Amino acid sequence: MHNPIRQLAKRQYTWLRSLQEIHDFKTYLTIKQAKEDLRNSYG
Repeated sequence: MHNPIRQLAKRQYTWLRSLQEIHDFKTYLTIKQAKEDLRNSYG
């Protein structure tokens, strides 16, 4: 018999992990874009 609370916690953890990865990816893209903007303005 599965523990439903543990199942739920695991699912929530997985969901949080994927959110974290998306956030990190967006941050990475933002930083990358900012660096390119800096490079372009100082050319």
